[in-house]
Amino acid sequence: RHRTAQGEGPDAQSPPAPMSTTAEDAQSSRAPAVSFGGDSSAEEVDEPDSDNEEIKASSGFARSGAPTAKLKPTLSGAAGAGAHESLAFVSRMSGQIRGFLQTRYAPPPGTVVYNRAELPERDRWHATLGKIRESQPKIGEGAVQYKDVDPDDLVFELFDQHAGRDESEEASESEEDPDAPPKVDASALHAALRFSSCFETGNLEVAYLKAPDEYGLRLAYDVNTLGHTQWFYFAVRGGRAGQTVRFHIENLSKGKSLWNDGMQPVGRSIRSGRGWEHLGEGMRYAKNLIPKSSRRRGGTFCTLSFSYTFEYTGDIVFFAYFFRYTLTELNCFLTTLAAGPDAGQY
Repeated sequence: RHRTAQGEGPDAQSPPAPMSTTAEDAQSSRAPAVSFGGDSSAEEVDEPDSDNEEIKASSGFARSGAPTAKLKPTLSGAAGAGAHESLAFVSRMSGQIRGFLQTRYAPPPGTVVYNRAELPERDRWHATLGKIRESQPKIGEGAVQYKDVDPDDLVFELFDQHAGRDESEEASESEEDPDAPPKVDASALHAALRFSSCFETGNLEVAYLKAPDEYGLRLAYDVNTLGHTQWFYFAVRGGRAGQTVRFHIENLSKGKSLWNDGMQPVGRSIRSGRGWEHLGEGMRYAKNLIPKSSRRRGGTFCTLSFSYTFEYTGDIVFFAYFFRYTLTELNCFLTTLAAGPDAGQY
């Protein structure tokens, strides 16, 4: 009788089967992997985890999230629908967590991410100008082949607005100006793009963050002008595949332009290997409230805004007003022309 009361007799009810690990438990037990894009050349990788793979194998779910044949007999009807709903919920939560973390750790709006007038970029720019002057081909040297900008020679470095200054200077400034913006944590800047214009005809002076994935750009004046700005040429690095960024070039001089009539910038993606081509979308050209220099007549500048979606993670992309034609390229052409067999008679 004692054994019968404990459930071991022939008429006793069988005890309930222990609960097995479900697909929902396996999926919810792992936190989503989030990358902040700290290294410009690093891609987001879902590294294999032996424990995670064993859980997925035991639950009958493959890496893609689709039920395998092992789970098909048990996930039918309401149970199967519930499992798929759980996976969809986890996917939505992963996207929300990613967006929150990227916003939380991104540099605040107004953060300067590039400044060619500050060290060490200023020294790089002066060194570049010196190399350009020294490397110009001369008549009589024979045919010379022009070489485009070598991306390996560029330094894509996040601008540090406190570089070259000691702690006493920063402390005195903070005491004098209590409204001065706080220092930006260097780790937060890993979410920003890196810029460079230290190459021939490059003219980006300042880049700053306007909003997440939006950048305000200021250009150097066109050479031999009294403050006119129309040409632009710069390079960026640090984007992720599928990431769309928007650029706002804020000190263009012309009041009217063909940008609103279908004109596009040109660019060159290093990883695509396609060379120079028209790119960009969402073109908009309009007046802004930035006053022009006093060396010219009054009025305000115009802003050119356009968007670009990166094809590759860690790619280097050049952007320009039009297909560039540098002084070095012109001198290479003239030198080669002068070295031709028919050049002597002219």
